[in-house]
Amino acid sequence: EEGIDLPPHATVLEIEEIYESCIIHKQISTHKNLSTTVPFPILSSEVLDNGSLGETICDIDLSHGASFINDSQSIKNKHLLGIISLFAAFVSYKNVRYTAYHHPIYEAVPTMLVNFANGSRVNSGFRLLHRCRRHVLDTKAHDLTKTNATLFLSSDDGNIGIILSNKVPASMKNDLYEVKVAFSEKKLLSC
Repeated sequence: EEGIDLPPHATVLEIEEIYESCIIHKQISTHKNLSTTVPFPILSSEVLDNGSLGETICDIDLSHGASFINDSQSIKNKHLLGIISLFAAFVSYKNVRYTAYHHPIYEAVPTMLVNFANGSRVNSGFRLLHRCRRHVLDTKAHDLTKTNATLFLSSDDGNIGIILSNKVPASMKNDLYEVKVAFSEKKLLSC
């Protein structure tokens, strides 16, 4: 079978180019089925900075809770149902699991994240859920009230999406990494 020669050292951009050629453009036969078994993220991380995710609805200061809903200049009535549905998905727990065994992690993590983890890995995403839990419990990590957020109308499927930007502490240093993720209610779009 055809394989891929990976360089011993690669920049993030080089890794994304390899990913695009292998998965998105399906140029390597051994990786052709991964685009269907591992659908997330749908888009490369460059879309987080170039504005091609869709039409921006508004920026949100999450430290003020849901007060952004009253911003009638940015948020149109036609977007309200999609915004409420997106935020409701953050707190929906349906006890979905993708393993043959029961584990309490499936009761502790919203269904949206369980589905994203499953769709981001060849296997069930079980280990990814444990990493999520570990990061949530990290006392050095910023909570959502210190997160920048942008609501947008997704050009991928027309649904309301959100971009979350935060700083995550390095595990062994005092450095902070800037991270971003974009998703709609059912799709992990980019990270």
